[in-house]
Amino acid sequence: MSTTTLQPHEDTATVRSTRQPAYVVRTTAAGWEVEAKTPGVTKDGFKLSIHDRVLTVEAHPTATVSEAWRPLHRESDSRDFRLDLQLPSRVNRDGVKARLRDGVLTIGLPRAEAYQPRTIEVEA
Repeated sequence: MSTTTLQPHEDTATVRSTRQPAYVVRTTAAGWEVEAKTPGVTKDGFKLSIHDRVLTVEAHPTATVSEAWRPLHRESDSRDFRLDLQLPSRVNRDGVKARLRDGVLTIGLPRAEAYQPRTIEVEA
């Protein structure tokens, strides 16, 4: 897999109470794959949407600590995540899939059928 750049959308300057997750975009044979590190977020804490050509990932970490506990040190930020990426026009929007495993959200962005590699036969 080679690494490519999907452009951050200009609104990625985000709302004050959110932060942008660390993410990587890879080109695959089928299209693109986005991996975003979102520690502390469960499956129900995500909202993913595509509007026009912008993929928006919103995530809300959930605290599982007793309210009686007082933290001495926090290793991670508890603010929400938000990521806006400008998609190429050749993404098959109906085929987009997302998977969460060990705090990493993986989003598969398949290439539209018209842009899939194909073999052209030469006629005699």
